[in-house]
Amino acid sequence: MSVIIRVDNMSVSGSRCRINRNLLQYAWPAVAVLCVIAFTVLLRGFSGNSAELTLLTSPSGQNSSSPSIKTGAIRVERMHGYVTVTGMVTNLTQGTLKNVEAFVEFFDKRGDLIRSESALIELPMLQAKEESPYSIQARDMPDAASYRVRFRELLGASIPSTVN
Repeated sequence: MSVIIRVDNMSVSGSRCRINRNLLQYAWPAVAVLCVIAFTVLLRGFSGNSAELTLLTSPSGQNSSSPSIKTGAIRVERMHGYVTVTGMVTNLTQGTLKNVEAFVEFFDKRGDLIRSESALIELPMLQAKEESPYSIQARDMPDAASYRVRFRELLGASIPSTVN
C-alpha cells in the first residue's frame, strides 16, 4: 500500500518528494535575495551603525620624535553593539617594558572626548624589539567619529608611541 499526499505544487509519495519545476523556476530569485540580505546583515554585525571611525595619528601631549613603542596596522570593528580596537605593538627601546596598557579614546565630530577604555597588552613583559597583540573593547557609541590609541604603564604615565 502506498500513501500519496498532494499539496499545491508538491507531492509526497512514500519517502520521495517531487516539487513542481514551475515553483522552483519562480522561487529561486526570491530565495537568492533573502540569502543576500541575511549575509549583509551578518557582515554588518546587527549593529545598525556601520560608520567608520577615523584614526587620529598625532597623540596630544606626546613627543613623537623619540617613540618607545610602535603600533602597526590598527583594526576597528563595530559589531553587536561594541567597538573592538586591535593591533600589534612593538617595543622600540633596548629595555623591557612591563605591564603596558593600550588606551583608546573616542571622540565625536567636534573633537570632544566621548569615552576612553584600556586593556593590558597580551604579553606582561615586552622585551626589546619584541611585539605583542592588543585588543580593547568598548560599548559602541553612535556619536563616535574618531579615535586615538595610546600606550602607558599600568595606571601610569604615557609611553611615547608612533603609528606605522
